[in-house]
Amino acid sequence: MAQRLLLDGRAVWLKRYGHQRRRLAHRALDFTARQLDLEPLRPDRVESAEEAKSIEARRLGELAGRGLRVPSVLADGADVLLLSDVGASLSVRLRELAGRPAAVDRLVAGAVDAIAQAHRRGVYLGQPLPRNLTVDADGYGFIDFEEDPGRVMSLDSAQARDWLLFASGVACRYEGRGAQALTALVLLVDYLPDRDFDLLGLSFLIDYLT
Repeated sequence: MAQRLLLDGRAVWLKRYGHQRRRLAHRALDFTARQLDLEPLRPDRVESAEEAKSIEARRLGELAGRGLRVPSVLADGADVLLLSDVGASLSVRLRELAGRPAAVDRLVAGAVDAIAQAHRRGVYLGQPLPRNLTVDADGYGFIDFEEDPGRVMSLDSAQARDWLLFASGVACRYEGRGAQALTALVLLVDYLPDRDFDLLGLSFLIDYLT
């Protein structure tokens, strides 16, 4: 859970880590992934709030070191982090633009470019759903890194997972748009690594993570 605060006149986020992972769901998801031989489906099994906090702090440092726009860690407690603000969430911005398809397309295209640039730098994000991307006058940013898919899958699989989750998150913004929605999905498919994916397994992953 993250709480927005004002500190010396600037917005910051106090993020508390609660151990709420569903162990049975994790086991079921891992079993399904192994049966389908579908690596992007595998969950990163985080066992405690302290581990989740440690993973996020580490990943924020790694991604910042690769030039990505992510929150800075301002303070570090046993199971909390104080994080800088990197803008409004993409999901909020998309809701604000409901009924303005051209503006939605521009915002989504910018997010696609931001994710592609991150991948070209040799990294993956993990859960780039619209709620975990930010956007403001300084550009796009990324938040929420308390799991690390790279611990259980290859870079190619983790990057493919990024695109599939992003596509699932923005799909609702293209309902009723027919050919325009198809064009948007085709553009995203161009970014996927050259490998086969089981659509049933992927739908299971998307339902679990969203």
